[in-house]
Amino acid sequence: MQGISQHRNPISEVCCLYKETQVSMLELFDAIKLQEPISTTCAVPSLNISADQPRKEEVSREGGNSKRKWEMGDISSSFLAKVAEYMMAPVERQFKYLLYSNSNIEDLNDQVIGLENMRAGVQLSVNAAKRNLEVIGSDVEAWLNDVENIKKEADRILEGRDKVKNSPWWSPHLGQRYVLGRKAMKKTEVVIKLQGKGNKYTKLSYPAPPTEIISALSNNSVGFESRISTTKNIIKAMKDDEIIIIGICGMGGVGKTTMAKEVREILKVENIFHESFMVVVSQSQDIKKIQGQLAEKLDLHFWETTIPGRADKLRARLSTGLKCLVVLDDVWEGLDLNEVGIPVGGVNNCKVILTSRNENVCLDMGSQINFSVQVLMAHEAWNLFKEMAGDCVDTDDLHSIAKEVVRECGGLPIAIVTLGKALKYRKKHAWDDVLQQLQKCSITNIPEMENKVYASIELSYKYLKSNQAQSLLLLCCLFSEDEDIPIEYLVRYWFGLRLFNDVGTLRESRNRVETLLDELKSCFLLLDIGEGYVKMHDVVRDACLLIASKGEHKYMVRQDNKLQEWPKNDSYQPYTAISLMSDEVQVLATGLDCPQLKLLRLICGQGSLNISRDFFQGMNELDVFDFKGVLAESLPPSLQFLTNLRTLCLNFCRIRSDIALIGSLKKLEILSFFGSELDIGVLPIEIGQLTNLRLLDLRCTYGPYRIPSIVFSSLNQLEELYVGCYFRKSHITSEDNAIILNLKLLSSLKTLQIWLPHVLLRNIHKTCFNNLTRFEISVYREDMTQSSTMLRSVWGHQFQNRVTLDRMFMQDLHATKVLLRQTEVLYLRVPDLKNLVEELEQEGFVKLRSLQMSSCSEVKYLLDAKGSLPRSTFINLEELELEGMGSLREICYGNLPAGSFGRLEVVRLRRLRALEHLWKAPIQSPSLSNLKFLTIQYCDAISSLFQKSVAKCLVQIEDLNVFSCIRMKEIVLKEIGDEHSEKIEFPKLKFLMLNDLPKLRTFYPDSVINKQPFLNQQVLLPSMETLHIAALENLVEIFGAQVQTGSLHKLRVLRLNNCDKLLNVAVSDSIRLLPNLAELEIKFCSSLEAVFDFGGLRVLEEDAQPMLCQLETLKLSNLSLLSDICKKVPTETQCLQNLRSLCIKCCNSLRYLLSHSLAKLLLNLQNIRLEECEMIEEIITGEEGSSEPCVVSGIVFPQLRILELEDLKNLRLFCASTHKFEFPLLDKVLIRNCPSINTFCSGLVSAPKLDQLNVGNDQRVRMDNLNNAIHRMKEKGISSLSLLTDVYSKLAYSCAHVYGKCSSINGSCDMDLLQEIERSEFKEKGILNMSEFIDAGDHLVARSPNWSWARGRHFLIARCVFCLKRAESVDTKSKTTAILGSDGNDPLIGSESPNESHVEWYEAHDDNIAGPRTYDVTITYHRAEGTPRLWLKGYDASGWLLDPKDMLEDVIEDKERAQLFREIIDSISMDGNKVVEESEKEDIEMGTGGDTSYHALTLGCIVCSFVFAVVLLAI
Repeated sequence: MQGISQHRNPISEVCCLYKETQVSMLELFDAIKLQEPISTTCAVPSLNISADQPRKEEVSREGGNSKRKWEMGDISSSFLAKVAEYMMAPVERQFKYLLYSNSNIEDLNDQVIGLENMRAGVQLSVNAAKRNLEVIGSDVEAWLNDVENIKKEADRILEGRDKVKNSPWWSPHLGQRYVLGRKAMKKTEVVIKLQGKGNKYTKLSYPAPPTEIISALSNNSVGFESRISTTKNIIKAMKDDEIIIIGICGMGGVGKTTMAKEVREILKVENIFHESFMVVVSQSQDIKKIQGQLAEKLDLHFWETTIPGRADKLRARLSTGLKCLVVLDDVWEGLDLNEVGIPVGGVNNCKVILTSRNENVCLDMGSQINFSVQVLMAHEAWNLFKEMAGDCVDTDDLHSIAKEVVRECGGLPIAIVTLGKALKYRKKHAWDDVLQQLQKCSITNIPEMENKVYASIELSYKYLKSNQAQSLLLLCCLFSEDEDIPIEYLVRYWFGLRLFNDVGTLRESRNRVETLLDELKSCFLLLDIGEGYVKMHDVVRDACLLIASKGEHKYMVRQDNKLQEWPKNDSYQPYTAISLMSDEVQVLATGLDCPQLKLLRLICGQGSLNISRDFFQGMNELDVFDFKGVLAESLPPSLQFLTNLRTLCLNFCRIRSDIALIGSLKKLEILSFFGSELDIGVLPIEIGQLTNLRLLDLRCTYGPYRIPSIVFSSLNQLEELYVGCYFRKSHITSEDNAIILNLKLLSSLKTLQIWLPHVLLRNIHKTCFNNLTRFEISVYREDMTQSSTMLRSVWGHQFQNRVTLDRMFMQDLHATKVLLRQTEVLYLRVPDLKNLVEELEQEGFVKLRSLQMSSCSEVKYLLDAKGSLPRSTFINLEELELEGMGSLREICYGNLPAGSFGRLEVVRLRRLRALEHLWKAPIQSPSLSNLKFLTIQYCDAISSLFQKSVAKCLVQIEDLNVFSCIRMKEIVLKEIGDEHSEKIEFPKLKFLMLNDLPKLRTFYPDSVINKQPFLNQQVLLPSMETLHIAALENLVEIFGAQVQTGSLHKLRVLRLNNCDKLLNVAVSDSIRLLPNLAELEIKFCSSLEAVFDFGGLRVLEEDAQPMLCQLETLKLSNLSLLSDICKKVPTETQCLQNLRSLCIKCCNSLRYLLSHSLAKLLLNLQNIRLEECEMIEEIITGEEGSSEPCVVSGIVFPQLRILELEDLKNLRLFCASTHKFEFPLLDKVLIRNCPSINTFCSGLVSAPKLDQLNVGNDQRVRMDNLNNAIHRMKEKGISSLSLLTDVYSKLAYSCAHVYGKCSSINGSCDMDLLQEIERSEFKEKGILNMSEFIDAGDHLVARSPNWSWARGRHFLIARCVFCLKRAESVDTKSKTTAILGSDGNDPLIGSESPNESHVEWYEAHDDNIAGPRTYDVTITYHRAEGTPRLWLKGYDASGWLLDPKDMLEDVIEDKERAQLFREIIDSISMDGNKVVEESEKEDIEMGTGGDTSYHALTLGCIVCSFVFAVVLLAI
């Protein structure tokens, strides 16, 4: 039986039996289970399952031997019983797979869930062990792998249960049910075994994974506009694989930690890092403490006790392969990351963010990029303060005070938050007190301010590395709030105070000050604003004053423009520095006792100051005295008692008395008259007695008249001399020559600033310049006016080594050649110069950083490399500007020396008419490798910009501008023989502007393409953001079909102008090149037919991408052939989803704006403006190419707020389809001068926020829905008076307003206007001169938006003016109302202060109107008669031009007079339908441009009398 069972499947036997007997499977199973025979319809023996039951016989129907049959039945029964014993058990099991399949599957699911829970628990233990770097047993890992595999197999079984769960027995899934049931039962057995094995790995509890509660970012830290870009840049840097360490720097309390938390949270949400931790370092740097914080975050247990051992364990934990971010907050000094155990660099996946108050600390720790966090902008600071202080800041009594408090905080978040919370719920007197304290820099009653804000800044102050840096910082707080502090002032103060023990010269002092300033700026205690200035934040200044009041440097600082006298104080003895700043101070105190005073600053407002004679008597220790902005009749005699004075600055003063007293100050080292007026005649020779003088600044705006030459001869210690414009005078004297000659006696001179005429330059000894280290030498010819460049050099405090040679000749330059080796900035205007290097500086201008040359007409090559050029030529040049050099052919003739122009960043070339090439010969890197900005203008001979070798070097170029080069054909030259060109890439080019290049067709030609697009597959511009193209007459196509997708993926702004052959912006697949285009503007492209042509676009449904999805602004104007914005858009294509603003103007071939399908995509559209498009008939139309109306359920513009339709003569309606339009946010609709519109749309319109329709001229129509509002607008017209009277009343009103009544100017007009009004003959004669006509026209344009000036101010014009009533239907009463209105103002012009009460509402309806007429109205000025002239061009309701006779119906109400005019018109010979007299030709040509359809309806004296009458009526 075993052999049989091996070859025959019992279930197959049963199934055969089931098939033969045709009994149900359920009945068969019951028979087996109950051990009963199965009734059959066939003559087959019954099947007895059990041998233990009594036999039952069936009597044979055919008869026979019954006994024999019984014996045979007994044998068969015994045999069958045995068979059943072996066969039915597996049969039963097989049936259970089938019949209990659902329960088997559910059992498997339950067991898998239990196993999964067990695996999760074991995994917790494994993770905890791994976090502590423990080794996991192989049996545990094998068990986890088995569980994972079983889970996957079980999941595949469970996936099929839904398919067979509820299927009936006879369904086709019977076999599948059997298979799933069998697999489920067997897999359950395996799961149970794994559960049993896993029991030994489980326990009641597990180590919790490391968790850190990241507090929700407060509203005061997120969303600030000034922080968003910085945050994005930090996140971008963290995603860059090349960047490992970055720094976030800023002053204390500015929000560095908050920004770091925000960045970390964003990176966590985006799953950039697997793990991220934040550790506070603080100023008391403890490596073990830092390691402990990190270990706690990592759930890592240290058994090691040494720092290196703990570092090794940390390093191993952080090097497990997971991407990890470590934020080290509040770092005060350099920290060795390797010593801590933080792995950086190499193959590690660990990155670090540092936050510090000191940028140098981040640099020392290897930061690759530092991001500075700036203070908040004004509106951000106000919003934050309002959030902290509550809504009380909006009350009338506190609002202005709160604004001032916020201003005093200077945008520093910690100060804003502290004061906001402290002042919340406080009364007004408390607010006043706090503001007063802030303004006086003496906060005492708000402990939070001192404990939090000032303490934070004081901590930064104390952490400075040197006492010198602390002293310099305190010195800066002597200047006023928000003042730009000149670094030169600090140098002069510092030198006079002798704060450097190891510094002996001014040059050394200046270097030390600038070094310390760099340290203070890196700590963000000072702000770098460039150009030789620094700035101190107001809160930092207040904190420094508080520090100075408590320390050895006790300062008194008063800044009060209302202060008129010296501030009173009980004692001045402890003060070491006093700074008094007031525009009103008039009297200085007497008898002051200031024994410790070292520095005194008196800053006044150019007023006369009464200084007592003994003012300085008690200041014997004074070292520095700065007197600024004072009118001093005389210097007080007590000045001579300042025997220790070393620095005396009399800057921007007006001194009218003798200053010989200064000669008694024997220790004086710095004397400055910068910006002062010295009305003293002759500089006293006593100045020459100051033998210790190191610096003399004579850059006066006025005087002295004469400087004795002997003054300079004795100043042997003089290091710095600033002469200014002293020699700028009409006559050069012999004493002037003597001064120049005596300069050679100043052996210590290191700095010289002087402005010389060329005749004195010839007398200067060349040894005068040998020892100079800082200089600004400007040489000019006597007939030359001063240039702005020279003036900047004269009045600047910080200057580079500059030489200016303007209109000089080579014979005059022998003395200056020695300076050119040290020159950093050079301006040359030398007409006879031929070879720059050979004639001026044979060593190649090694130190030159900026070169500007103008009108050097004989220079053919800037560098002539065919001769001998030094290898170091221009190796440090950063800026090059060449202008008006008519002979220049090339920048470098021959091969450029290696390294030349290697640092060049800016090149400007203008009006170089002969320039053929920039660099013709091949160039190798590093030459030009740093060029960033290149501008070329008016270079007529150049045909290409770069050779290929040059283009390869321009890896840093960011900005390229090319203007008005009429022969330019290509940007990069296609070289001969280069058939298969390699790609040209400008990897960092962001801005490209090309303008007025009539022959330019392509950026870089491709020999394979016949039709050359501007950009082809050979050009790569991966960083391009802005592209401006204008006046390229041969430009046909911009983007080639084969351009690589990533070439322009950053392009955001595209502007096209005056490209007459351009047919479209992008076609088919080239549209994909603009995924990030955000702004598109096209103007005056006369051949443009479609902006985007999608025809031929290959779109696959499975990978369809949205196109133009970032475009937000689209502006199109003056495109005469434009018929489509987007043409042939495939139905499956999504585009323009983010378009927000759509403005179209003067596109006269455009018949509709959008198709239905495209309109439904514009879910973010906020503004539609459409004007002066003559052919447009509807805004939204059916699908392109379809003659059937589009059937769609409706179109929703969920964000549309503004809809403006102006001067659209053929516009019939918004949409002809009958479906519903929804505008949930629409609140402004302007429809003006659209005569053909009769209804908004054929279907329903929903605009719940729109309550009125603006029709121009401050006129609105009340509305319940847009369709009804359009009907009311059509009824409006000009309903009060005829067209002519209305127009003239407007002009007359304007004339009367300006010239007819002074009362309308509210009594505030100036005398010139009053005199002009008095001279006017307008009131008496009704005559206007030309200026009066212009003034009246200006007023008309300002008050009536329909009117505008044309051709400058030659004439006035209003287009598409409605006239819906005939003049005959207007009665007398309505005429009076139309001109003056109920309040004396013209309702169609508006009142002086327009408001809702002056708005004219129209709801009337005139049944007499056959159809709306419109007019183009022009007003010109007739010089001979001194009157305005009116010109009309009329259209009937169908758009046909009106006959002059018909136009009279709208002009003259008197029928007899109208008939008279018709007869006059008939009697005049007419050309076409033009009515003109010879005397009116001037008006027509001026106002109508020769348009013969304009008609003059003002004839002779009738015009004058009519205008005069209307004027009188208006007045």
